[in-house]
Amino acid sequence: MKQSKNLSHFNNDGEAHLVDVSNKNTTARIAIAIGSSVQIALFVAPVMVILGWMLGVPLTLEFGLLETSATFISVLVANSILSDGKTNWLEGSMLLGSYIILGAAFFLF
Repeated sequence: MKQSKNLSHFNNDGEAHLVDVSNKNTTARIAIAIGSSVQIALFVAPVMVILGWMLGVPLTLEFGLLETSATFISVLVANSILSDGKTNWLEGSMLLGSYIILGAAFFLF
């Protein structure tokens, strides 16, 4: 089997296997990346709550203002970056800056 360096672990239907994305358009690649992130988030959060219950650590899915704001800002930044289907150094630096700002906010508050 020929190995490609442009492999993804999920296809558009969310099936977990290696898919060659080198010949797909940018929209399909973005859908795979965003879909994978959503699948991980929807799996990890409930598993951590259940694991917390088993360990006696009180974890809930009640998010405070900082977590809700961070999620909202992350969605806005991702939407603005992905809206044209292309990226450049300025958009990359905007992502790095937003990560630094969010990291500092969570560290300080």
